[in-house]
Amino acid sequence: MVCDVYGWDRSRIDDLDYKEEIPLVITYSGETRFQCVNHDRVPMSRREVMQHIGSEGFRFCDSLTWVSVLHRELTSRAHRKVVIPDVRFLNEAAMISWFEGQIVRIVKVDGPGTAHGAHSSEKEMDLIQADHIIRAALGELMATERYPMFDATNLGAQVDNATLARLVKERRADAVLVSQVVTQRDVHKDNARQFLDELTRLGARKQVIAILGGPRLDHRTALELGYDAGFGPGTKPSDVANYLVGEVLRRMGKALH
Repeated sequence: MVCDVYGWDRSRIDDLDYKEEIPLVITYSGETRFQCVNHDRVPMSRREVMQHIGSEGFRFCDSLTWVSVLHRELTSRAHRKVVIPDVRFLNEAAMISWFEGQIVRIVKVDGPGTAHGAHSSEKEMDLIQADHIIRAALGELMATERYPMFDATNLGAQVDNATLARLVKERRADAVLVSQVVTQRDVHKDNARQFLDELTRLGARKQVIAILGGPRLDHRTALELGYDAGFGPGTKPSDVANYLVGEVLRRMGKALH
């Protein structure tokens, strides 16, 4: 429906780059402008538009809107296996359980994701009780904490900044790897900076190598936010491991051979 209204390419709507684009339109007068803006007149990406319509629109009017759609779809597909790739709300999970479905949570193991107060469609996910948990590293089977020479701890997702900074100091960590998901209005950037501020407040910033990663982050962005390094799409745990070993040795005044 959204694609039809805005004239978007339905075949590309699952493509991450296409979804994150801020679409432009040309008016009858020949002026180019942003197709969609929020109530603060801030341009919106296609993903943000769909989030806004789905949550602030339909769910705001009736929290059971999408659950009712799900019930109708599951009922019409009796005796057939159905995979639902995106479950974000507790009532959606409850509906799946009512149909005796299984909920699988896929957890990244490259580093803890800190809580960012993101869109409402992302706030309930960690409250959903999963039947199975799969730990996966993007592009590589061995995650960073699996290397035997590292004494690493995976803290999971939605770790608040104060807790993470406190653990870094208490454990005298050599490095901390933080994963951030890009959010509306750059909330993820503010949160990333706040974590470093918390480390500084505890007097632990200089002792630790701070690494920032995420599906749409890169080394330059990480440096701009005050981190020592950044790793984005296509990064393997071995890339991070190589950097860590080299940087630890460099700080010790030793060469990497």
